Amino acid sequence: MELLAQIKAALHWLPKNPDVIWSGWGLAVFSLCLTAVWFVCSKFYACLRKPKAASNPPDVGASQAGNVLTFEQYKKDLLELHEKYVLEKQKREDIERKLANPDESYQEKLRLLEESQEKLQQLAASQPKEQLAEAEKRLAQGDTELAELLFDRVAEETGQTAAAALLQSGRLAEDRLDYSKALRNYTAAVALAPDNPDYLLSAWQMAYQMGEYQQAEEWLEHLLAIWEQEGKEDAELALALNDLALVYMSQGRYEEAELRYKRSLEIWEEKLGKDHPDVAISLNNLASLYYSQGRYAEAEPLYKRALEIIKKVFVQDHPSVATYQNNLALLYDAQGRYAEAEPLYRRSLEICEKFLGKEHPHVAAALNNLAWLYYSQGRYAEAKPLYQRALAIFKAKFPNGHPNIDTAQANYNTLKEKMQAR
Repeated sequence: MELLAQIKAALHWLPKNPDVIWSGWGLAVFSLCLTAVWFVCSKFYACLRKPKAASNPPDVGASQAGNVLTFEQYKKDLLELHEKYVLEKQKREDIERKLANPDESYQEKLRLLEESQEKLQQLAASQPKEQLAEAEKRLAQGDTELAELLFDRVAEETGQTAAAALLQSGRLAEDRLDYSKALRNYTAAVALAPDNPDYLLSAWQMAYQMGEYQQAEEWLEHLLAIWEQEGKEDAELALALNDLALVYMSQGRYEEAELRYKRSLEIWEEKLGKDHPDVAISLNNLASLYYSQGRYAEAEPLYKRALEIIKKVFVQDHPSVATYQNNLALLYDAQGRYAEAEPLYRRSLEICEKFLGKEHPHVAAALNNLAWLYYSQGRYAEAKPLYQRALAIFKAKFPNGHPNIDTAQANYNTLKEKMQAR
């Protein structure tokens, strides 16, 4: 999968090249992001110590028929939210991350609800008992509104209790996609307890998601300084270094990003072993950095090694294998090594269809990659049905005006013009 770093690098590069966005290469890069996001994001966020939660509509508690939030209701709520926020990029991507791996994100949701119940007992003991009991009952059903209100009341106090309440209220706000409030709360918590790693972790992540890169960098560097002063040298430090590299990459600071990626990789290899899947992610991040700079010769062995690790960890037709194959195919494609790229693209498409179904948006992205390969070689007749099918999937899955539809339509129109000009 294109790692999160590669996603950020691609999205950082495309706006600087508007003439490319609507070309086949533009959608190839974008579709790589789409195809990749379900594995890397789920892996990336699962590594974080803070539990992240799935989203719920504000009135979800009233819609629950049972006494607990069920997996079926959770998925239904996510799909309804996706329709609501489909044109709001940040919120849409967060929902899509959860929909891509609903089993894992559902467990994240349950962890958040359980954590909130525990924090209510610890932090809100002074609140009316009736409200506490009602808040706990609603939390079990997935309704976080009352619990968040109680945490907000506690947050009006001062000291460590207020900071902890701000953090918990922020997590619940983030859960219901109120990112502005979440960032305000995390910022306030850090102000009250500037050396608390949990507060810094939540704050930098939300700032980064909101595009506040300078603030995200400041908090993350402070977090790293705390850990390094403590002599911390473990996978968690490696993850933080990787995160800082992402921040640098989003700003085009590639030399600084490279140093952090390399150190992160060294720690992961030492602590987890050279064949651990997190090492594969780290290798892909560094390879993605080289790829974004056109340093293909340096990127290739890293992509290959990452793919070999993933093949050892998962069965040969696992979606993550498809993602890493897709990365290597993109590298070959960028160098005009079409004969090497084609079987990788084809295999990635087959795996996506098997695991996700033939009408999944990730399948449309994989179809587009293969179509672009054919287009680049002038094999228009082979590219046409793939572009048509990808466009049909996007139209079926997204509303009019969605960027995937517009971009896929533009690609197909360009192909038709080329065919007519022959």
